[in-house]
Amino acid sequence: MWTVPSKSRSHGNMKPTYIVLFCVCASGLLFGQGAMAQQPAKAKVPDEESQQAVSAQIGEIYKSDYAKAKSPVQKTELAQKLLKEAQSSEGDLVARYVLARIARDTAAQHGDLSTAFDAISLIDNHFKIDAIPMRLDTATLAVKGAKTAVASKQCVDLLRPLIEKLT
Repeated sequence: MWTVPSKSRSHGNMKPTYIVLFCVCASGLLFGQGAMAQQPAKAKVPDEESQQAVSAQIGEIYKSDYAKAKSPVQKTELAQKLLKEAQSSEGDLVARYVLARIARDTAAQHGDLSTAFDAISLIDNHFKIDAIPMRLDTATLAVKGAKTAVASKQCVDLLRPLIEKLT
């Protein structure tokens, strides 16, 4: 049995403690359980036909939002709204993918790489994709769409870790 020396104030002798044994057992259970827990399986990217059908539905549902979004700021706000919808569409994987894809593209076209990368992360968390090429392609689009010095700096700041990861 393991004991940790500790002086009892009243007796001055060594008394056994089970704290160390408890901690060792508890950490083994916790770490073992964490190691055995599995990530949910990622889904395949929906086929083109399914994506087109859902894309048409999204176009109808958000028709007025698309019509109102004239400026780059309004379009990035629309991208953020679509991304939030994608995050909350638990039961419909095709809708989740298409909403995130549209949010990614809309945000990137208007220089909002942060929202575009958030959309890619959502896609990567749920679907079997290669996120690095998607991030690079999206970054290329976002850099072209960045109209202000702040947007350009944001692109550079978000690209730096990706570039470091590749080198």
